[in-house]
Amino acid sequence: MRWETRRSCATAFIHTADGIDTRTLAHRTRMPLHLVTRLLDSLREERFIDIVAGAHFPGHLMELATTSDPDRTLLKDSLARLRDELGAAVYISTYTDGEITVQECAFSDAAPPVVEVVPFSDTGHASANGKSLLAQLDFTSRMDYLTRYPFVPLTGRTITSKRRLIAELDDPGPHCAQFSDASEVLDDVLARELFAARDAGAGEQQQTVILAHALGHAYFREWGRRAHGLHVAFTDVEFADFSVG
Repeated sequence: MRWETRRSCATAFIHTADGIDTRTLAHRTRMPLHLVTRLLDSLREERFIDIVAGAHFPGHLMELATTSDPDRTLLKDSLARLRDELGAAVYISTYTDGEITVQECAFSDAAPPVVEVVPFSDTGHASANGKSLLAQLDFTSRMDYLTRYPFVPLTGRTITSKRRLIAELDDPGPHCAQFSDASEVLDDVLARELFAARDAGAGEQQQTVILAHALGHAYFREWGRRAHGLHVAFTDVEFADFSVG
């Protein structure tokens, strides 16, 4: 169903505080009755409209999409829902005027924001936030950014080679997930468990399960301070280095 048709029908609800029935809506939009009926069913399923006693009213999402309140928008509501579903802070960033800019984010006590040791805008080569944007840029824009910002080694795994970074960004495709470098101190109990499993002859798969549990607890759930329901599992481990301090 064409977007123009959906918009024409949805617009008729914006100034309809008393509701509107199906036939009146079809007459007002000059659309066939059967098409309006199908469209209303679709809008109702998507929570853009509600129906009460045979009359249609603007729904929760339509109110958010048309509100003038900057603190109560459809984008903020969607990000908050995604944050609660993931149990982690959610960010939307853009590459504007040659800079990485966080346009919007959603966090809470249970899903605290990322601690920016170095601003996202300066670490496009190392953060998932930045790499996801760099992967979508054209060659000229990408090289412009990489020329202006040095490859700071945030961790021992940070890519500091321009050629290697470009290969990593391009190989999976522009819409593939990107990952931040992680360096984390593990809990003594979890570290001992990992080394004990290794010394007992545990295979790679068993050690990977223990590592995922340890990293999930320390890094992603921040020692039980957030993302309580988040489960971490590794499908593949490219590199892992351990040392006892």
